Amino acid sequence: MSWNGWKRKILAGAIGGGAQYYNATVNPKPADPQERDDLYFGTTNNAIRFNPSQTPVRQKFEGYVNFHFNSEVDISSLNNNDTRNTLSSLCRAAEVPTAEIQTDIKNQYNRKRVTVTHTEFKPITVTAYDTVDSAWVIVLMKMYAHLFTQPIGKFDTSGNTPLPAPVPNDIVPDAVAGGGSEAVHSGNFDSNYAGYNLRPSAQRNFITSMDIVKYHGQKAIRYTVFNPMITNFEIEGIDHGDSQPAMITMSISYENFTINPVVNDWLSEEELQRFSGFNVGVWNYLRNGQQNELNVMGADVPGRSIADNPVMGAKKMDFLNLAPDATRSPQANEFFKNFGPSESKEDPNKDEKKKPDNGVDNQRQKLGGSI
Repeated sequence: MSWNGWKRKILAGAIGGGAQYYNATVNPKPADPQERDDLYFGTTNNAIRFNPSQTPVRQKFEGYVNFHFNSEVDISSLNNNDTRNTLSSLCRAAEVPTAEIQTDIKNQYNRKRVTVTHTEFKPITVTAYDTVDSAWVIVLMKMYAHLFTQPIGKFDTSGNTPLPAPVPNDIVPDAVAGGGSEAVHSGNFDSNYAGYNLRPSAQRNFITSMDIVKYHGQKAIRYTVFNPMITNFEIEGIDHGDSQPAMITMSISYENFTINPVVNDWLSEEELQRFSGFNVGVWNYLRNGQQNELNVMGADVPGRSIADNPVMGAKKMDFLNLAPDATRSPQANEFFKNFGPSESKEDPNKDEKKKPDNGVDNQRQKLGGSI
């Protein structure tokens, strides 16, 4: 060992109490090249943040979005797992739903009180890649046609090549007679050319729910928004001076959101199919800690099973699974009982009714009669 190596060894021993560590374990061979790290790993406290029992910070790229389309609408192909994973994998970024608590300031005998009125959900933005197969463009146009008739029937398909159909020249009616229905002759005005594409209530929403999933080590937390509505979508156009990928930006409003009541639950096998190592079984080795399988990528993982990491254990949010009659607090239940029907058929105020005061009547008689 060189003189500089001995000096580092002596200094590391003085800092670490005599023991030399490498990756939070005792270095059995101090003379190995690992000794260059002895100063840093001179004490386990320097490396404790690398301990698997610690909770690492989430990375922004560890996540994806899943869209669940309405089964009542004729779009069964979109609910196919391969199609869903494809659309999900094309999403580059997605925001997490947020709740903005609306409050009002009240005065209680010159004391300020903050009262809660309601909650507002801010729209979220999802950006996706515009691929050459136009996957997301087709989905968005299908959704647009689901809500409105503007994009429907606007091409003449009688020939071999679809051609734009001319817009009907029905701006000026043939006759105006009092502004009634007779002002436009029957058949001259196409009321279905534009407007709402009215549908039954079961088909109102094109997308019934949407999951924003953040994962780590095959465990996930899921933010679920209900009845999301894509209120705006912008498809990037042509720019001959830009070689960046073309993007699609969607603004999504929703009626409600919550998180899955089981946090850090396992990803399903269907969800794992989006990852490149699924077919070779890497996910199974990492999940179960199997090892020493030859020619299998990622098989040598002794003692690294995710199931053995207490930090990654599933956490059940029981407060999100309350029964309908248990959603109110005991104080709230007592309060609302006052507005319900009485349990007794007798008048609860019978004994409290004011009886006539004969003394008052006698006093009035002495004064000259009753009134």
